[in-house]
Amino acid sequence: MFAFNCNKSLGANVSVMGFNLNISSHKNLTNGKNEHAISLFPNITLSSKIIKYKSLHIVFNIDSSGSMMSGVTHGDINIKPRIELTKECVKEAIMFLYTMVTEGKDVYISVITFSSSSKTIIKHKQLLSNQDCLDVMKLIDGIKAYGPTNIGSAIVETIDICNELNVDKTYKILISDGYITTGVVGVPQIKQDYKGFYSACIGIGNELHYDKNLLQTLSEEFEERACYNSSEMKEQIIDSVYSNVSKIAEEVVFSEPKSIIDRIKTDKDDRVIQKDIKFTTKLFWIINSDKSVITIKNVPMSYLKSGGYNVEGGPVVGSFNNIHIGDIMVNMCESEEKGCSNIEFHLELSVKEDYKSKSMEKSFRKIQKFIEITNEIMEMDIDNISSLCDNYKKNKSIYDRIIYLIKYINECDANDINSYLIGVLDKFKVSIEPYTTQTVGDYILNPPIATPLRMARTQTSSGSYAFVGRQVSMGYSMGIQDYMSSPEDNVVNSPTEPPSPVVLPAPTLNIPMSPLHGFNNMGSMGAFNFPVTPPPPSPELTHS
Repeated sequence: MFAFNCNKSLGANVSVMGFNLNISSHKNLTNGKNEHAISLFPNITLSSKIIKYKSLHIVFNIDSSGSMMSGVTHGDINIKPRIELTKECVKEAIMFLYTMVTEGKDVYISVITFSSSSKTIIKHKQLLSNQDCLDVMKLIDGIKAYGPTNIGSAIVETIDICNELNVDKTYKILISDGYITTGVVGVPQIKQDYKGFYSACIGIGNELHYDKNLLQTLSEEFEERACYNSSEMKEQIIDSVYSNVSKIAEEVVFSEPKSIIDRIKTDKDDRVIQKDIKFTTKLFWIINSDKSVITIKNVPMSYLKSGGYNVEGGPVVGSFNNIHIGDIMVNMCESEEKGCSNIEFHLELSVKEDYKSKSMEKSFRKIQKFIEITNEIMEMDIDNISSLCDNYKKNKSIYDRIIYLIKYINECDANDINSYLIGVLDKFKVSIEPYTTQTVGDYILNPPIATPLRMARTQTSSGSYAFVGRQVSMGYSMGIQDYMSSPEDNVVNSPTEPPSPVVLPAPTLNIPMSPLHGFNNMGSMGAFNFPVTPPPPSPELTHS
């Protein structure tokens, strides 16, 4: 239930009440002050018990206009129609949702397609059995793409469908590759009337293909989710469902914001480290204060109970004292939200000189350098392609430091945090590489290369990456210890892929093993099995 570890290699680690707190310390030689690198992340194995809602309604709005027949890059060689990839991704999400059903949740599925008008393909379908899932997947397979784009009609139909079903929580997911080209309701009115209407909006292709501003406005999330290749489509569509149902806290607040000397920059209040804490969230910041309080607000009791914590008998307090690091007290107290609690870490640190080591210095530096690189990328003016191109020397410097940091972390002991950092850095490396040479000026004619960089920044600033969400959700739904992504995913170019916390055993669907269904029988467990010979690329369609 409670665990405390303190050593010269990794620093202090507190594992208590659903969260891990890591503290690595070193002395600033300039001012003589102790500095502490803080990392905070959930530590309970994924199960449907963490979700506080008993009944869920997942509504997919799928763009079925003609432009969805154009291709999305698959790896480096293949082109596959957007509509086909979308269908495969939605079916993977169905697998995740079905596993929740087997653990006692009531899950309903609705699917609405839209082109010149909207059409309800699936309405209030409750997933009760293996056959229900296969029936849903068969209907999804039958979706065809043709005609113009009428998002407004899908919104109206979604409202009607949602109002007809009484559930604890509804999640609405929009998937589109286009601009509105038809319909009686114009873009300005849609923005005004339906701001934040969808739980997540997913733009297929680069950000010039779809109405980026419209999708941002319609989404509850900070940004639309951009899917510029097949790997990103898989990650973003599945994670859009997974991350929405796996929220485990409202926010993390730090009592001494003036003592924060480094953190990933956001537009949030100085005291708020991060809002909307998901199951995959990992937070990092550096402080020079020995006394502070970290508060995780509005943690659902369902999440704590899923970890085996007895939360019925009132507040739980854990107190740890170590001669090397000092005092850490953990307290659970009432929150303003019913069915939730606040968790507080009270730090009174007094790090001794003989406690520090080269290993701990490495542990501190990797977080420090990760934050520095992240912030430099966050400061890039990605809306000004010319500026990005002109700064290719600076971009190359960042790129080189990313390579070095990956090597540096790989030399540290393998653990979940290090694997996560390498995964994120690999995303940075791929997204910034096009801007690192003098010939980058050629890309002025191709501004969509900003899309991967924008997504990398957005996900890092939220502390939660879609590739982790997909790994965890698919590992959970397939009942395996490690989710093995297919080679074309290129999720992490590292031997230290983060393990997926899963519940064992978990049921699997008896899905026919054919390329049409996108699942193979070779142990990749959910990775798509594309035909060896791809169809010829479809011509790029315009949104007229």
